[in-house]
Amino acid sequence: MKRCIIALLTGLLASSSAEARIGDTKDECKARYQEPGKPNRFDNLFGKGGVDTDCTFDADGRCVRVSYRVLYVGSVDDSSMDAGYKFTADQTKKLLEMNAGVSKWEKREVIGGADHEGIFVTKDASRKARVNSFGVSVELTSYVEKQKAKAMPEAVDKTIASFGEVAKTMTAHELKLAELQREREELKKAAVKQELEWRRLVNEAKATGRKMRPRIAGRPELERLTDDELLAVAKELGVEPSETGAD
Repeated sequence: MKRCIIALLTGLLASSSAEARIGDTKDECKARYQEPGKPNRFDNLFGKGGVDTDCTFDADGRCVRVSYRVLYVGSVDDSSMDAGYKFTADQTKKLLEMNAGVSKWEKREVIGGADHEGIFVTKDASRKARVNSFGVSVELTSYVEKQKAKAMPEAVDKTIASFGEVAKTMTAHELKLAELQREREELKKAAVKQELEWRRLVNEAKATGRKMRPRIAGRPELERLTDDELLAVAKELGVEPSETGAD
């Protein structure tokens, strides 16, 4: 079984375009690393055959870091699964070459137990790679430097300070919303008072036989309420019928 998976990985990597590299867009990464017709789980995670690929994209939507690992297929029947399958030296070489850009890789540091594992840097110093038992990871040096700059104490201080500014802005925004809400409440109270006063005048006119002048248009949503419903709304808003002169 292990030989079959290694053969499958070798064929898959051999069939990959020589242009497969850091710098691809999300669509290009999906076309390259995702099983055709199968949706990827997340925008940056792809699966094809026996290889899982994780891409990091910059603000321009270009891949600046890519990590490959062999699909984990743990099985209780195979003790070799405990450590998981790993890329062979030839597979590792192909993955590195696909992401070398216009340069060549040089091994700078030995890590892990296998000869092909270690830290690699391209001759033009534009890319760095780590190869270990977990897989192969390649990243743009320029991207890493930008990320390091963001993590410097001075930069972190500014970021934390900006949290307070955002909080102040949010507070001002919330105050404005509260002010608008109060204005709406006052307008609604005034409308309820007006409706209560009109109904009082109508009842008075009926009792005395006095004719009423045509009504100026009120609030339809209040006009549709029964007297009891209107009084309930008035009570909820803190509007007393006595304030309008109603009985």
